[in-house]
Amino acid sequence: MIDNSTLYEKVLVEDGLNEVKHLRDQWNYSSENKLLGGLTDLCNICGADGDQYSYIVKAVKSATLETIFRTIHALIDAYNVKADPIPLSSNSKLIANALMHNGCLYIFRRFGIQRRLSDEYIAKLESEMQIADYKYIIPVEGDAFSEIIDHNDDETDPSRGTHSYPLTYFFSEFFPAGEYEEFKKYYEEYKKKVKAYFGIAVVKTLRPNALFSYKRSVRDKIHNFDYQKQLAKLCPNIALTSQQKAVIEDQFFQQGFSDVLTGKLPFAKCFMTAEWLFESFAETPGSIDLTPISMDYFKALEQFLYDFIGFHTTEKDGVI
Repeated sequence: MIDNSTLYEKVLVEDGLNEVKHLRDQWNYSSENKLLGGLTDLCNICGADGDQYSYIVKAVKSATLETIFRTIHALIDAYNVKADPIPLSSNSKLIANALMHNGCLYIFRRFGIQRRLSDEYIAKLESEMQIADYKYIIPVEGDAFSEIIDHNDDETDPSRGTHSYPLTYFFSEFFPAGEYEEFKKYYEEYKKKVKAYFGIAVVKTLRPNALFSYKRSVRDKIHNFDYQKQLAKLCPNIALTSQQKAVIEDQFFQQGFSDVLTGKLPFAKCFMTAEWLFESFAETPGSIDLTPISMDYFKALEQFLYDFIGFHTTEKDGVI
């Protein structure tokens, strides 16, 4: 394995980020608002922002795929692999980038059955280019074949008869072990910088039909959190006996005391609101003042203590 750090920094991170910057700087809210010439699209149920933002998101996804392909092409050259780049087009429109190697055509595209080339087009390629086989290389980690529901179960074939392979497969076939991990490291750097420059994030609306699933997600996090490890880290001078830990775990988890945090009481509502907002804006550090979110946590704690004390005193309606 050779050192390709300079290649990754230039082709993947620098050039890729510059392409995204170019797209992002060209786009702005007012220009996108003119796409329909002031008309109202009755089919757009997500509001005006849906079309305005989906346009630039789609463009950046396409640019990212192009960046990945350029990076792979550069790696091919670095390792002196004989593979010829072939742009696939239809009616003078680029539909996919591909590489030809030993009679096999490697077609790079995103995940999704709707992005597969038609059987007629593949037959045309086989006839005109004399290819022996073709493989879709999809930028995913895992089962690329899952885009086809009725794939076979032949585990000796990584594509399960679909011709769809993950990017990791391509790296294992063409480059030394460890190259994909190196690529992934720089890709994560690229993605982080793109997200920072992009300035667009999805903030979900907490509708009643989504609240149940979200409460279950928070409940799972509460149950799977390593409390003993966190307690040892924050309070090293506090030592609980195994018996004490067993009592706490029994009350908190087995008897369901923890479920009160996702219940219907006022403090639970504050807690859930704070959790929702924090998850929505967690990836924008330094850009948004998170003080209002922290106040929801403090309010939840205040209301919880008020209810807790109320259960353990005789105070009623201000009379002791």
